[in-house]
Amino acid sequence: MVWDALRQRFVPDRGASGPAMTGAYPVILLSGSAVQCAPAFQLLVDLCRPYRPERASEITGVPASIIRDLGREFASRKPASIRIGFGVDRWYYSDYTARAVANLVIATGNIGVPGGGISIHDGTYPVPLNQRVFRSPDGREAATLDVISLMSAVEYGKPYPVRALWLSASNMFNQTSANRKRVIRSVVPRLELIAVTDHFMTDTAEVADMVLPACTIFERADLVPGMFLQLQQKAVEPEGESKSDFDIFAGLARQMGLGAYFSRSAEDYLKEMLATDHPLLEGITLERLQREHVVFLNRPREPYVSFRDLKFQTPSGRIEIYKEELLRYGAELPGHREPIEASPQSSLYDRFPLVLLFSHSKYRIHSTFANMPMIKKREPEPVVEIHPLDAGRRSLAPGRFARVYNDRGSVTLRCRFNPDLRPGVVVISEGSWVKHFPGGDPYSLTHELISSTSENYAFCDTLVEIEHVRRDE
Repeated sequence: MVWDALRQRFVPDRGASGPAMTGAYPVILLSGSAVQCAPAFQLLVDLCRPYRPERASEITGVPASIIRDLGREFASRKPASIRIGFGVDRWYYSDYTARAVANLVIATGNIGVPGGGISIHDGTYPVPLNQRVFRSPDGREAATLDVISLMSAVEYGKPYPVRALWLSASNMFNQTSANRKRVIRSVVPRLELIAVTDHFMTDTAEVADMVLPACTIFERADLVPGMFLQLQQKAVEPEGESKSDFDIFAGLARQMGLGAYFSRSAEDYLKEMLATDHPLLEGITLERLQREHVVFLNRPREPYVSFRDLKFQTPSGRIEIYKEELLRYGAELPGHREPIEASPQSSLYDRFPLVLLFSHSKYRIHSTFANMPMIKKREPEPVVEIHPLDAGRRSLAPGRFARVYNDRGSVTLRCRFNPDLRPGVVVISEGSWVKHFPGGDPYSLTHELISSTSENYAFCDTLVEIEHVRRDE
């Protein structure tokens, strides 16, 4: 229901000609008693009121003057947009943060306008390849699980039991799942079979029952989607007995009596994926890609603008900053919440006063090729970065070994001083293989606490302490 300011009464949300945004209004209940109600935007204003720039500065460490100037500039410049990136996802209350940021864009009128909006996207288009025929040959979609649900399915049989894993293009038991030591000790042994296809003996391959050699990207054909669509062409024949993942699965399917689903060549399936009437792929065929190698997608002349018609897939058809279905979690509005662990208010903070963040290496993508000699020349070993003030309090020296630890695990690695870090924070690049750390691993420091309103591992919502160690300790 909304308060119709023109008719001065409550009406259904889709029947209001002049819905009020602010104020408080008495509602007479069937019992005859009255209750004060306020529009959702008014509730948001009330929620924000205690967080003046000075208060926000205490929480964030950003000077109040910068917060105030940025707020005024963002509100006054048109159009304006915010790209939040994936880092927000690494915190327990990530959905609160994302919704709060979205409210800045909403409140300043930057929804449905060119150049406005909020996104994590980088401006590319998801290529609309026709994969449904191959993935659902009988018209049925296979059940899929994200990593969090997969761990639950293996350990607890929910939402359904998983007894075996076949892992391709994945180093899952390196840094993908949280609290790695517990996963290796308690979850992996519950699996009756683990099969891995890979180029290298990764940390995941080492826990497998069966490892099959996959050929590299230079030894097989494939499509590489993005703003450009690239044909990855075979440069050389596969080395030794290695095969593409497609050929491995096709061979397995034949042995299981399911060969009919892999009866055509990989090239035929690539043609099928391109056989779509979507305008982004109009005129793009496998033959054209074989000639031109890379093709720019058919981007529309007019840039796409989300919600230009201001119609939304919500029960009311409007932007809903107040979510009734989240009321039972206290998340109907995205109020400020301290991190679940990485906060001075945490009961763990006295013993573990440093926040552990995981950065990306500039020399590789996650754990891919982390073992290659060429990469090792540029990044010889994993390190922990720490602010010199924090290092001084702990008698740490640059280039010397230190142990980063909490109640879940520990890792030994060299220190690197970084004055650009915020004091109270240490950083380790994710993706290094466990076997490359002198002792322990950083992936066992993270916890598995999952928010009730979003599903994500809070990799950065982690507290640790760090101490000097001799290498032989």
